[in-house]
Amino acid sequence: MRKIIPLLFLCLSFLVVQTANAADTIGPVISIVSPLQATYTIPTLFSVTASDASGVASCKLLVSSVHEAPMTLNATSSRWEVSYTFITIRSANSIRAVCRDTLGNETKGPSKVIPVADAPIATSDVDASTWTREQIVLTSP
Repeated sequence: MRKIIPLLFLCLSFLVVQTANAADTIGPVISIVSPLQATYTIPTLFSVTASDASGVASCKLLVSSVHEAPMTLNATSSRWEVSYTFITIRSANSIRAVCRDTLGNETKGPSKVIPVADAPIATSDVDASTWTREQIVLTSP
């Protein structure tokens, strides 16, 4: 029995050291961006919650996978926030938050498509009614 106790202690010590040395490779858990609507040319305050065992270092709002806006932590509400104004002529945009923890791990939050009210509709004077399928494909965005 006396030989088993030191051996057991050695095994437990090894497990504790291995667990402590395991690298954190998981980024923050991020909520859906709120609110899920906006109005063209009117600033909207967007926010998310983000949590991570090592702490959340930063978040940014990603709009239509193109526009990025850094978010700031509201200490009172514990939410990451940014005011963003839609000025592109699109009636709907994808929106999500991207957050990084204090160890550098990054996570993209859930992507949602939000309506943008009062966005002007782009029109064109081009008559494409006689175009071939190939012409349409070549000129589409």
